[in-house]
Amino acid sequence: MLQYAMHIQWSATGHAYLATFHDLPACTAQGDTYEEAARNGREALETFIEAAREQNEELPEPTNQKSMREEFDELRAEVDKLKEGVLQTNNGLVRVKHDGLIYEITFT
Repeated sequence: MLQYAMHIQWSATGHAYLATFHDLPACTAQGDTYEEAARNGREALETFIEAAREQNEELPEPTNQKSMREEFDELRAEVDKLKEGVLQTNNGLVRVKHDGLIYEITFT
């Protein structure tokens, strides 16, 4: 059976744990607890795969965890690079210098 990585996180807006799959964005589940979201996520994945096979839809290969780690590391490096360009932070305003331009970001 194909093994897709499940990501579970708390949604403050939804007041629930959300289970999502990087490779299958349409396949989601939720639960009041982490464990419930994990159970519901497994059930949603099984149902999703079964439905796709019944409709002869091709499923994507699960992303290799190593390549996901590499993508994450690349993203982290980009964030670190942006942090180096932070010029000023105060009262919800951040000024960042990137590629010769200065960006102002306001957090409200």
